[in-house]
Amino acid sequence: MSGTDLRKRLMAILVADVAGYSRLMAGDELATVASLDAARSVFRTQIESHQGRVIDMAGDSVLAVFETAAGAVTAALAIQQELAAVSSSIPEERRMRATARCMATGSTSQHGLKDWPSPEGLRSLRRFAVCSVAR
Repeated sequence: MSGTDLRKRLMAILVADVAGYSRLMAGDELATVASLDAARSVFRTQIESHQGRVIDMAGDSVLAVFETAAGAVTAALAIQQELAAVSSSIPEERRMRATARCMATGSTSQHGLKDWPSPEGLRSLRRFAVCSVAR
């Protein structure tokens, strides 16, 4: 890879997962998977509408990047609000709640769409946590 393929830029990261996912799966696997699919749709829609990009959705987790920390935080708050609204008719013990964390990474390397985050970006993720959105 030539030096011209490497891009450096500032980014903000949103990382989220479902609180109590194992407990929910043990209680009702089919309902939990259906709720997870609906929650993923909320995440994708809100992330994209706040100028973010979903990098990965694996299991009950989501990883997304944003050009600004404000975009990541605004998306996280919108996700929390929408998930609360759509789950209001579900019994409290069956509600899916997401824990979202936004991180400012500083300068990160990107070698293309799927090579992110780089080892440098992963180190930054561990160092620069700037907010945690309550579930």
